[in-house]
Amino acid sequence: MAATKKKEASSSFVSKMSLVVLLVPIAIISLPTMVLLLAALLPSVVVLFTENKSQYKWISVGAMNMAGTFPYLFDLWFGGLNDIDAAISIITSPTAIIVIYGSALLGIVMNSSFPRFSDGFFRVAAYKRMNSLRDQQLALVEKWGEDVKVGD
Repeated sequence: MAATKKKEASSSFVSKMSLVVLLVPIAIISLPTMVLLLAALLPSVVVLFTENKSQYKWISVGAMNMAGTFPYLFDLWFGGLNDIDAAISIITSPTAIIVIYGSALLGIVMNSSFPRFSDGFFRVAAYKRMNSLRDQQLALVEKWGEDVKVGD
């Protein structure tokens, strides 16, 4: 039993170290991208750590935050200058920050408003279905008599 736990611990350590060995060089090579993403995805990180774990608000905020970040990330990658100065100039641009953080705000708004919208939609659909079933029930009562209404 102890050998199994020791083997699992060493396997876990090896997998964590291999992840570090892979990610550190990638982070160093793509440092401008990491700097931009670190600054741009702050709303997603804040929502991830502050919201209730049973809710998925961070997914909608993160998706919209990434959607707002992609144009500037592509500009960094394909704009000719992929260096720290270009990343910092994007981060310090008021337009970029408004677009990036505004899209995260849009994710928060979507997360809070869409459940209400879908709830109202499904209530209307259920009400129509209930009326349709009531009409069918009345038609069956007319066709087969009152005995159809009575249950066991």
